[in-house]
Amino acid sequence: MANDINYPPTNAASETLVSLCIPTFNGSRFIQQTIQSCLSQSHRNLEVIIADDQSSDDTISIVQSFNDNRIVILPAQERTSPASNWNRAVQAAQGQFIKILGQDDLLYSHCIETELAVMLASDKHNPSFCFSSRSIVDKSSREVIHSRGWTPANGVCELDEVVAKIVRSGGNPIGEPVVGLIATQAIRQTKGFSGQYLIDLSMWIELLKIGPAVHTKYTLMSFRVGKSSWSFKLKESQTAEVLKLIRSLEVAFPKVVSKSDLLIGTVLAYIKPKLRIALIKMRAK
Repeated sequence: MANDINYPPTNAASETLVSLCIPTFNGSRFIQQTIQSCLSQSHRNLEVIIADDQSSDDTISIVQSFNDNRIVILPAQERTSPASNWNRAVQAAQGQFIKILGQDDLLYSHCIETELAVMLASDKHNPSFCFSSRSIVDKSSREVIHSRGWTPANGVCELDEVVAKIVRSGGNPIGEPVVGLIATQAIRQTKGFSGQYLIDLSMWIELLKIGPAVHTKYTLMSFRVGKSSWSFKLKESQTAEVLKLIRSLEVAFPKVVSKSDLLIGTVLAYIKPKLRIALIKMRAK
């Protein structure tokens, strides 16, 4: 997919292995596009791990149609939770860095090369992950929102800054799993993914306890929205989970989170899911 940015020069070592982890369940509609966007990366030293949670559609046959030895398929012995399937994919990763994609996400061709360059150039900060902006596309891959995402003022963000941003925004300022490139040694120090809607946000917080995050300043991928998307299906639990999280952060970080932050975040936690659902329904027509 074309992208209207100028990528920075990179000296990222071509031998650095990056693991692209794709947890799947009945993802036949978009999985071919997602895998192709992974295999078309300018950084070639990749493994693409498909952790399938007993799909009943053509997902596995589509994956097997690719003739590329960088693809690794992990079939499940029994159905698991989304969090467990994410953990299964990450545990199998052999790379120095890990990216987790939804089964319908798309990476731009220089995504991994650019993020890897940023991570390696930021080693003085010892970051646990880097993150990028993303565009939002619909079921037909039409762009709904161009270049969405929060950019920290100095490009580097610590735990306290992100906690305050989470509470004030009533949501996930960093973004979905696909926006991040995670240092494997950092994610191995966490307890893994857990929960439902806030699986990714909870992990960002855990990683920030280990090391800061850096922003690439680029838009490097597309996140797909639609009635089949996971965030739409979990719309009923989304607000309740966000409210529980931001209230727990107020207790855990009293010097960082103010009462006004909590009030603003609470209001936004109710409003944002409704706006997102309205947008999805509008684009589905």
